[in-house]
Amino acid sequence: MTARNRDHERALQVLLDALTVHVAPGDLWTFDTIRDAMDAAQLQPAQTRAAVTQAIAGGWVEPVLLPLGSRDVHACIPSTHPPARGRRLGVYRRTQRPTASTGDAA
Repeated sequence: MTARNRDHERALQVLLDALTVHVAPGDLWTFDTIRDAMDAAQLQPAQTRAAVTQAIAGGWVEPVLLPLGSRDVHACIPSTHPPARGRRLGVYRRTQRPTASTGDAA
């Protein structure tokens, strides 16, 4: 396993742990919801993006899509984190799939 793969696995575990603590299954969330946990882990932005992509692929989260004309677009809202100055954040929904950190079988 490469160092990059280990970093991405660690980032995914940090994300899943943060979701377990801060987001109930079925609830909506943005990066602002889990920012403190991700920042505490000192993850690079690329690691965080990779973790979200892996969580989507693994079925733990799904992007919230809204209809726009004939297609669906990923819902975004302004960040409430002052340094982000209102940067748009994607909205996601935590699925019902249990995370390893809940102690439930996947």
